[in-house]
Amino acid sequence: MNITDLVICLFSLVLYSVTFAGVFFVLPGYEIRKSKIQCIIAGFVFVALTVLINIFVPPEDMYSVFDILLMVLSLITPYLVFISKKKLVFLGFSGVLMIAFDYVRAFILSLMPNFNLTDRREALISCAIYFVIFALIIVFRKSISSKIPEGFIEGIHPLLYFVIFIAFFASVTKSMIGRDDMYDPAFSKLLDVISSGLIILAVFWLISRYFYLSAKQKQSEMQLEMELNHYEEAMKKNQDIRAFRHDYKNNLISLNALIESGRNDEAKEYISDLTGSLEQTAFQYNTGNYLADAIISEKAKSAGAMNIAIAFDGRIPAEGIKNSDLCTILANSIDNAVRACEEQAPCEISIASETKKSGVILKIANPVKERVVIKNNSIKTTKSDKLNHGLGIGNVKKAAANYGGTVTLSCTDSVFCIEIILPV
Repeated sequence: MNITDLVICLFSLVLYSVTFAGVFFVLPGYEIRKSKIQCIIAGFVFVALTVLINIFVPPEDMYSVFDILLMVLSLITPYLVFISKKKLVFLGFSGVLMIAFDYVRAFILSLMPNFNLTDRREALISCAIYFVIFALIIVFRKSISSKIPEGFIEGIHPLLYFVIFIAFFASVTKSMIGRDDMYDPAFSKLLDVISSGLIILAVFWLISRYFYLSAKQKQSEMQLEMELNHYEEAMKKNQDIRAFRHDYKNNLISLNALIESGRNDEAKEYISDLTGSLEQTAFQYNTGNYLADAIISEKAKSAGAMNIAIAFDGRIPAEGIKNSDLCTILANSIDNAVRACEEQAPCEISIASETKKSGVILKIANPVKERVVIKNNSIKTTKSDKLNHGLGIGNVKKAAANYGGTVTLSCTDSVFCIEIILPV
């Protein structure tokens, strides 16, 4: 066993894994696993494999086999170190990251003369390249992380990672032709054709997906605007009836005058008009916010037709939340709860609002037949209205984000809950 080669391999192993972990450390929203057991075990396994490669693999093949070991390490390192949100996406992004690093390495090596570039020297140059990449990650950590939205990796479809991987792999193959016999020109051309075809298909898929989602979002916004106009009209009526209640003494004086003057028919008509106005404008709920009264009352009326009750407790501030945002939050959350309860009627949806110094905490809970699967703070569902459901939750999150708020989804075996915190 050559000690020098073993030291270079072990150094590459540590530097490679640290560099990969550093990329995920920069990205916002990724937490390091509390349990380090599997990471430690994997570290011992890879060190042992490195030693075995140096002992049993012929010197001319040693670095090629070690490169394969590094590829495997690059794919599993992020999963071992960080808490994964979507395992398939983790694997896809790690693969793209691995081939991107390899492309940078291959491009730099292609600029160097072929003579005297032994496997050992190539490994040392690779270590230097990864060290520079890691240094750049550390230097730009704050500025990079502040510009990257949390969860953007999970927002990319895994198939797109495959397309990017093939494109990078084709570029690496082209760069290494003439330097390494294992890279065949014919295979490189085939990869170019496959890569070009996949990229074209991916672009068409992205464009069609963009227009489809844009149309759905526009439709959702138009529907929400119509709902908001309706609720604002109802809110005005509610304000009118409260003004009427405030002025009820004058109404009683007028009514008494009609009775005393013997104009009983006019008095009866006056009573009928007052009763009708009261019934038309009275709301079932008194949340402290006129618009919220209108929204919850209307939703309760339609839910009641399906034998679903809505209970409210607490107060919603009359100021601090825009009407459009309040409508987005309440309408979408209650609609989702009602849809979930359709097959379980009779049942009850509970809405609770609590005002604290930190802001408003709004909770909407509904019963469920079985535990809802929640991944990455999103509902994993197979329902036919999956897109509409996702848009609804997404719109609630956007509305809460306008105030620096958060939306948290949770579920037990019997109750699903959405909690919205608005620091207003």
